[in-house]
Amino acid sequence: MILNVNVVLDKSQFDRIKTVNSLPGLVSVVILLFIASISESLFWINLASAIAGVLLIYFLFYLNAKIEIAPDFLMLKYKDKLLIH
Repeated sequence: MILNVNVVLDKSQFDRIKTVNSLPGLVSVVILLFIASISESLFWINLASAIAGVLLIYFLFYLNAKIEIAPDFLMLKYKDKLLIH
């Protein structure tokens, strides 16, 4: 499976894409915090996972990262620099 986030040159289009792509992260934070308020024992786990998920979404969609995933490897590139292999 390969996830690609393409670089957009038009700034107004890029801002719209960032706004649309940030919505799933915001919704997931609200849902996880709601679940955490119901179950106090899982509050810190849910809060940490929500923060990690939002940071991942921020990294992918704001910084135009590229993730390549195969059964035997994971590559994370940012502006053609290999970060994780």
